[in-house]
Amino acid sequence: MEISDQTTCLDPYFVSFEDSLSSRNYKPETLSNYRYLLRRFGRLLDAEGIAPSVLTPGLAVELGRQLPTTPKSQIKIPNLARLFGAHLIEIGVATRPPLTPTQAERQELLGNESYLLRQRGLSPRSVYHGLRFAEHFSIIASATTCTTRRR
Repeated sequence: MEISDQTTCLDPYFVSFEDSLSSRNYKPETLSNYRYLLRRFGRLLDAEGIAPSVLTPGLAVELGRQLPTTPKSQIKIPNLARLFGAHLIEIGVATRPPLTPTQAERQELLGNESYLLRQRGLSPRSVYHGLRFAEHFSIIASATTCTTRRR
């Protein structure tokens, strides 16, 4: 049995991952290459003792960086691992990590972005500048709040 044929902890999820990618018109050759690279990633998970249920996209990227790559490789393993980690969250194997306060604020602003684009008719450029202003203002407001509490 070759190394690429050894089963890993990720093997049960390859079929659903490949189905999701084939629905987005990925070629069969690409899918077989992804399977090979994900088996390498799965062997790393087995060696580290990490179960697929605790895999998050951030952890997948960190672990994917540990795998050696060839200079001519067009597929970056950390990116593929992040994509696979997101797929595990979509199918319910892994849980989504909780949002940080900064991410929660950004999520709220993105809801405003769709409102500004669709219902108010602003251009994407205007929305971008408005969001940047809101981020800047929230940073200043939080800094002002911190300094007034110290006094």
